[in-house]
Amino acid sequence: MFTGVIRHFGEILAVEPQSAGVRLTVRPEPELSSVRAGDSIALDGVCLTVVDPARDGLLFDVVQQTLDLTSLSARKVGDRVHMEPAMRVGDAVDGHHVQGHVEGCGTVVHNAEEASRGWRLRVEVSESLMPCVVPQGSITLHGVSLTVAHRDETSVEVALIPETLERTNLGRLQVGDPIHIETDVLCRTVVQTVRSLGLGPTSSS
Repeated sequence: MFTGVIRHFGEILAVEPQSAGVRLTVRPEPELSSVRAGDSIALDGVCLTVVDPARDGLLFDVVQQTLDLTSLSARKVGDRVHMEPAMRVGDAVDGHHVQGHVEGCGTVVHNAEEASRGWRLRVEVSESLMPCVVPQGSITLHGVSLTVAHRDETSVEVALIPETLERTNLGRLQVGDPIHIETDVLCRTVVQTVRSLGLGPTSSS
């Protein structure tokens, strides 16, 4: 479990194809030097397990299913990624409860400062995820806990404050870039329960 509050970055040192996915080597910031094998770390919102905390970087094995749902297969040496260690008992939940289970990728359609509304990031979202997106509710984009400022039938818009722009990579994303999406687990649970009981619209996904 994570909070979606990003305090650390990592740098991709190696991307090695494996028989069932890829192995990523990521150099973390010094504050994460105590990470051990078996620990969970979210990379751009994707929960992964540390295979080996090697001296030059942390090793992660990424299976094909994760690659199919995320943009990790497109990562290159030198790329900077958000890193968040898993919550510990007693930690403050400054964002919201994030599982690190990315449901798919959206596409950036707008990412800029607007004169009257501040910085706005708008993301095109698949039809299957939209029922779990609630105005003023929580959403996780690239591992960052954010509040839905506006939504329509095909997209979600969030406001990025200067603190978020400084501490994350979100402001650097370009139109057309993929972005990891995890909807709020509470909303997702309610929607799936309603569907399973036959009380709401079904999904083709």
